[in-house]
Amino acid sequence: MPFSHGLLILQDLESTETHDHWNPSEAGIDIEKDSVYLPVLNYVDGIVNVKIVSGGKPRRDLTSIYNGDMEFRSGQFVARDTVGDISAIFHIDKGISRLSIEVDNEEYASEVIIRFDPDS
Repeated sequence: MPFSHGLLILQDLESTETHDHWNPSEAGIDIEKDSVYLPVLNYVDGIVNVKIVSGGKPRRDLTSIYNGDMEFRSGQFVARDTVGDISAIFHIDKGISRLSIEVDNEEYASEVIIRFDPDS
């Protein structure tokens, strides 16, 4: 499947979701029970800044594209690119967590904030 954009994958470390049904030319973000596929700026077009934070208020200059629950069986949250050249693992509580995602552009995000709600 050709991409004209980059792809940020957010998932539980043990996720087996493949998002095979997803067509990025028809829908932007794709959400499964323990993973998210998020289109971002293509690497040749610039840097994508990703921040992972706990709580706080959404930024007014960004668009909220997701606010819901996500399952984390392993207690580890991974943010990575499609081939794993860039990845980060964060330790979180096992179970269901409230997650929100804010971006500067819904089709070609160059700034992404992943917000975990510690009070959910």
